Amino acid sequence: MNRLFFALWPPAQTARGLYEWAAHVAGGRRTAEGNIHLTLAFLGAADEAKAVGAARRVKGEAHDLPIEQARQVRDMVWVGPRATPPALLDLFLQLKGELHREAISLERRPFTAHVTLIRKARAAALPPLPSGLAWPVREFSLVRSKLSSTGANYERAERFALGFTLIEMMVVLGIIAILALMLLPNTIDAQIRGQVAEALPLAELAQKPVAAAWTLLKVLPADNAAAGLPPAEKIVGNLVSGVAVEGGAVHMTFGNRANSRIRGKILSLRPAVVEDAPVVPVAWICGYAPVPAKMTVKGANRTDIPAGHLPVKCR
Repeated sequence: MNRLFFALWPPAQTARGLYEWAAHVAGGRRTAEGNIHLTLAFLGAADEAKAVGAARRVKGEAHDLPIEQARQVRDMVWVGPRATPPALLDLFLQLKGELHREAISLERRPFTAHVTLIRKARAAALPPLPSGLAWPVREFSLVRSKLSSTGANYERAERFALGFTLIEMMVVLGIIAILALMLLPNTIDAQIRGQVAEALPLAELAQKPVAAAWTLLKVLPADNAAAGLPPAEKIVGNLVSGVAVEGGAVHMTFGNRANSRIRGKILSLRPAVVEDAPVVPVAWICGYAPVPAKMTVKGANRTDIPAGHLPVKCR
C-alpha cells in the first residue's frame, strides 16, 4: 500500500554533493541519492485527491534552504539550516491548515527542517559540510512511498509551484520597467503621428481655393485674404492653432490640445503643379515628402516637426 507525504526535493547537483558527503561518515546506511529530500508532512494512508486539493490552496513563497549544519541524533545523521527559514515555516503551517480542512491530521510535533542522509550510523565525528550547496525551493511535491525488499521507493505524484522570492520579484519588476521605458518613446511617437493625421483634414479648407485658383487663373494666392479665407488665427481646431496661406503653400501651426512636442510647430503642405498644363490637378506635398516627377512644387516648406512624428505620406 502506498503511503503519502509532502516533501522538498533538492537540485540534482545538491543531492549529489550531500550523497558524496555522507560517504565520508563512518558506518550506517546512506539515503539513495535520488531519494534525498526534506519531509514537510507525513500523511500515511490518506486520500490522495484530498491531499492534492489541500496543496493547491497553499500560496507559499519561493525561498532558499541553507545547508548549514550536520547533526547525529541517536543513529541518524541529518543536515539542514540552523534555523527554519520563515518562508519554509509558513509553507508548512499553510499546508498543515489546508490538510486539516480536508480532515487529514498530522503528527503532533514541532516542524524541524532536516534532511536525513544516514540511518544506523555509528557515533563518530562528522566531517565538515561542503561549501556552496545551493537548495532553491521553488516547488513542493506530493510523494508516494512504497516499501519493497530493497527499501522505500518514492514517486512524486504531483508538484506544486511556489511564488517568486522578493529578489526575483524585484528583478521581474525591473525588467518590466526597462521594457516599458523602451516602448514609451514609440508609444508617444505613435500618439503624435495620430494627432498630425487627425489634423490634416482642416488644411483642406485652404487647399481647395488654392487649387481652384491655379486651375482657373494659373496663379497661386499670396495669402489667406487672396484665397478668400479668414485670417490664419481664425482657422483653428482641437489640435491646430492656425492655418496660413503663403504663396500657395498651406502652413498648419499645431496647438490647443496637441502634444507638447509639436505644439507651436508647423507642417507645410505645398502645391505641386505642371507649369504648362494647369488642367492637371494640383498634387499636395506634405512635409518632407518627395515631389512627383515632371511637377514643380510652389511655396516654401516651413515644416519643423521631426519626420518621426509625421505620417508616412509626409516624410
